[in-house]
Amino acid sequence: MDHVDLFNDSSTAATPSLMNKNVSESLMRSTRQESELKLIVDNSSAMQSRRAREERDSLTINKLKTSSLGLVGRDKEASILRSSFTRMMADKTTEEPPSSPSTSNNNKEVVFIHGFSGVGKSALAKGLAKEIAKNYPNGAFVEGKFGLNSSDEPYSAVADAFGQIFSQITKTSTELAIHVAQKLSEALQDDVIMMMYLIPALDEFMADYSTSGLESSDANSDTDLKNGQQRWKTVFRIMTRVLAESLSPIVIVFDDLQWADSASLDVMEFLISDVENPNPLMIIGCYRSNEIDENSMLSHRIASLKDKCDNFRFHFAEIEVPSFGVDHVNQMIMAMLSMDEEDKTRALAEICLKRTEGNPYFLIEFMHMLRQRGLLKFNMGLLHWKWDVAKIEDATMSTPNVVFLLQSRMRKLSEEMQQLLQYAACLGASFDLSTLQLIWKEKDRSTITGGDASAISNFLQIALKENLMEKSGFQQFRWVHDKVQEAALSLSDQVDDQFRFEIGITLLNGMSPSQVEENLYDIADLINCGKTKGNKAEFAELNLKATKKARKMSAFQSAARFAAHGIDFLPSDKWEMHRQLALDLYIIGAEVELALGNAEESERYVECVISLDGITLMESLPFRLLKPTILIAQMKYDEAIDYCITLSRKLGYNIMWSRKTVAFQAVRSLQRAIKALQRAPDDFYKTTPTMTDPKDLAIVKLLRQIHYTAYISGKKFLHGLCGSILVDLTLRRGIHQFSSYSIAAVAGAHHFLKNDYATSQRFAEMALSLEDHFKGARASSTIAITYAFVMAWCIPLQNCVKPALEGYRLAMKFGKVDYAAWHLAQYYVHLPYTMGRPLGPMIAEFDRVLSQLEEFAQTAEALRLRVYWQMMLDMQVCRKGNVEFLNGEVFNSSHVKEERSHKLAKHLAEGELMLFSSNYSNAADRALKYKDRFEKKMPTFFQGMIETFHRGVSLYAMAHQTKKRRYISSANSVRKTIGKWVKKGNPNVVYYYAFLCAEHFALKQQAAKAEEKYQKAILFAARSGILHHAALFNERYADFLVGCNRDKDEIEYRLKESTRYYEEWGAKGKVQQLRKRLEEL
Repeated sequence: MDHVDLFNDSSTAATPSLMNKNVSESLMRSTRQESELKLIVDNSSAMQSRRAREERDSLTINKLKTSSLGLVGRDKEASILRSSFTRMMADKTTEEPPSSPSTSNNNKEVVFIHGFSGVGKSALAKGLAKEIAKNYPNGAFVEGKFGLNSSDEPYSAVADAFGQIFSQITKTSTELAIHVAQKLSEALQDDVIMMMYLIPALDEFMADYSTSGLESSDANSDTDLKNGQQRWKTVFRIMTRVLAESLSPIVIVFDDLQWADSASLDVMEFLISDVENPNPLMIIGCYRSNEIDENSMLSHRIASLKDKCDNFRFHFAEIEVPSFGVDHVNQMIMAMLSMDEEDKTRALAEICLKRTEGNPYFLIEFMHMLRQRGLLKFNMGLLHWKWDVAKIEDATMSTPNVVFLLQSRMRKLSEEMQQLLQYAACLGASFDLSTLQLIWKEKDRSTITGGDASAISNFLQIALKENLMEKSGFQQFRWVHDKVQEAALSLSDQVDDQFRFEIGITLLNGMSPSQVEENLYDIADLINCGKTKGNKAEFAELNLKATKKARKMSAFQSAARFAAHGIDFLPSDKWEMHRQLALDLYIIGAEVELALGNAEESERYVECVISLDGITLMESLPFRLLKPTILIAQMKYDEAIDYCITLSRKLGYNIMWSRKTVAFQAVRSLQRAIKALQRAPDDFYKTTPTMTDPKDLAIVKLLRQIHYTAYISGKKFLHGLCGSILVDLTLRRGIHQFSSYSIAAVAGAHHFLKNDYATSQRFAEMALSLEDHFKGARASSTIAITYAFVMAWCIPLQNCVKPALEGYRLAMKFGKVDYAAWHLAQYYVHLPYTMGRPLGPMIAEFDRVLSQLEEFAQTAEALRLRVYWQMMLDMQVCRKGNVEFLNGEVFNSSHVKEERSHKLAKHLAEGELMLFSSNYSNAADRALKYKDRFEKKMPTFFQGMIETFHRGVSLYAMAHQTKKRRYISSANSVRKTIGKWVKKGNPNVVYYYAFLCAEHFALKQQAAKAEEKYQKAILFAARSGILHHAALFNERYADFLVGCNRDKDEIEYRLKESTRYYEEWGAKGKVQQLRKRLEEL
């Protein structure tokens, strides 16, 4: 609102004393300059219009000085806001040690400002604009405002805010614009087209940068809707990171959040919780506290952010902006009247407080009303204001609220002007001149001769002068305050649902197709106000377009509402005359309701179509394919599997003979798939057609549903059977979206059953080549299976690191949060630990990685990582004897119910701690008890290599100490197992085998052979940077030398080498243990 500039930094406000000193001079100049200043409102810049009003007010002594007020009475609130901003900028420059992730920079702030309408929430937020402009030339302060009727228009304020950022970059310099455009293109790739669809300003921004090589992208294509929503999240975050590299800080104000759509609230949440963004970002949300309750969507979102701030490393603050007391009301009145003495205005302030309840915006309008009604006058002779308190008290007894005052002002305007205000109010918080002209021409041709456009311009000049509107761009306008829009909407009984409906019809019929697309949500909202439901197929079609557009942007709440409106508009003969339109509305309605978690509502849509008389199988197929997903969401797994099997039979494909024979059929199907893949050339996909038959594609989807449901419900044979069938269908009927994934699964199964590394590797490479060729949404899952369960046994582990990072990138691109979590764990924990990389950097990353896993709701993976985190922290403490492991600051097994999700991680971690604390007795006894439990539970997972090896080390250590057969026999068994892996070509276990052979020769007292193998294993580990094994091998070699009564110097050298490597690895507890041993030596 224009007069909200009265809340700007008080240091720039003109003081009453200064105004009085200059009053005579201003009076002499006012007549001449006021006429000149009237011309300024014609300028297209909103800022110039505002400045014009400020200057006009300052030069006209008999007008209320609303443009010169500062942040009156808001010192406390402004201080809180500035403190948040200062903290954010201080965190930007704070350096923290890399080993303390929990105290890393918290350079993001989210601040919620709430209070009644008109108390100055927006003005308080805008107080930061001047500071950023003055002190941070590369910073950005932008605003997005939600409109009164914009809850169905997804991302409206978000698009406005980011549009301002792109506009600022363009104005800064051409070089910067080109640089940012290039960075966006590189970072987003084809997703930049997706963002252009949402943010029109980005399309213009990228106009001079070639995007010809990019293809239009849909977040929900080739993936389910929830994954598409995650994809939007990733794209928004990447875009913001790129922008924040060039603009720092970025402050985004979202105004009137009480009217925000859920998709926009999502954006606000995932931008502020982005732990990958190292640059300062502040989001300020303003909302009316009296228009939401504890059960509202906004209340839940605010509570969620408050809970997340610690885990996601951002600061959270709330600022309540109360109404004024009499002292602050008096200060505002003194400023508006250019008076210095408090006592003279005190009585007037008390009346104003009673009438306005201390609301600043209401107060300003109330003062304007007093002046217009002659109750407040400026005496030109005495050069000061005069009023009668008693008259004001009597005359204003019936003043109900600010809307009443605004309407009183509006009713003094011409009927045509009032009509224009009502039309404009129906268009939302902002509008453009051409749209208003279209409505005026169609609705009021008789009122203004010929619908003259100049008449509308004249009316808009009046609205600007009356401070009802302000310019927001070229031929674009907005209301100065949402209360003005509310007042215009309720100015007469004429503005009802039918009135809005007719305006919507006018826009739909009068705009070009491209204009309709651009204003689709607004037009649909207006038309949906109409009560003539059930007989307009064209309105149903319009809502279908709006539904698809909202669905494409993962704005599911809006999509669901548009779909429901579209269905309401369908004529009674919809299934006879508008069958396809009805089917489209019902299926998309079912999909978005399911994405929102409304399984029952989704099922209602599905059953409505499936139960229709005369509906064909193929017509109802999309609904029947959605039915299993609904059942899975309701955790009806067996019912979902049975439904899929039955439907596949109707489509002509029998997945299984019976449940009793599923194990036999799974083995047989796997054998056939393996033989078929062995016969197929490596590049079979180049000559194999893509599957196009609708029935075949439906069968593939059903198989994938069973495959997934069988996995989560523990039906291993059924899970394997479906994977093999999917491979068979690929080779016989064509490539489908699950081809590469199913081939990867068969590669893993073949590795497990046959231990045939060469063939398994060939299958895995076929799957990867196929995925690389088609670049589908399943790439992350294919990479996960092939590298963790096959390739890691065939190639050096360091060659698996880069694919893990690529798998994470692809998982995020396509919204596959489960596989993103998997790849994060491999990249930051499992692979580095197995390869003996330093513990410090791994520990430093845990906090950030866990934040992401918690955001993904991947609680099982997060729990497993907490186990490993605690394991590494325990390694920094000296432990010996029968102690309790894995009970510390990030994980405590006594507080966690024993579940499958972390049993294996705990099993491995406990074994590692026992081994590296030289607690060989417990480690070996544990190895005898559990044997190859880990490998059986996670067959062919690459961590099984190190778990098996470390079991062997513990067993050999106890065999040396006790000479007992049970240790010797089990140790030799482990050595032989690893020897088989070496013979089959596993490059990662060659030095494992050399070390175990050294232990074996030492046990057999073949010292020369033992020394040769020890030195060979140590040399390989040291040269390869495998720190934990270089340390462990030197320690065990020293033990061997002690047993052989070798030279003390050589023993001391090996112990020092072991200490050095343990120190590099970061096992501080072990270092202390060895130093003590050296002292004793």
